[in-house]
Amino acid sequence: DKINKGITMNAWFKLAALFIASAFAFEVLPLHYGMWTYYNTQPMQIAGFPAWWAFTNVHAVIALAVAVALLHRHLGPIRSWVIVPLYPGLIFGTHMFAAFPAYAVVSSTSKHALALLGTVLAIVLSCSLIWLYATIVCTDRDASRLVHKP
Repeated sequence: DKINKGITMNAWFKLAALFIASAFAFEVLPLHYGMWTYYNTQPMQIAGFPAWWAFTNVHAVIALAVAVALLHRHLGPIRSWVIVPLYPGLIFGTHMFAAFPAYAVVSSTSKHALALLGTVLAIVLSCSLIWLYATIVCTDRDASRLVHKP
């Protein structure tokens, strides 16, 4: 609804920051009680929670919201039902796209420097994509700055 009704860049980034903080808050309790764990070398942990997960999870949620809003706008209300079977692929694909650098190193090495590089790249990629989506959907974006002028 915020995308369709119009959201400013300022509100967009505040919402993204709130989501990222919420992801950290959500993970602490289950980790404390051993409901799940994170394997191999996971740098930049807060209370046992690897920071990169918060950024990639939030990116996936935001990317899904943008994709669904744009698809719904394009398809219209009568054909928008076709979006439902796309949900699993969209969420998996968007999460995998941003998380790939971290997935690749966490699952293949125990070297802290490489794990740090991969997880930082995942955070940077997630934040960059969240910014990119803002340039597409936010109401106060200045499209002229995105066009190359000779």
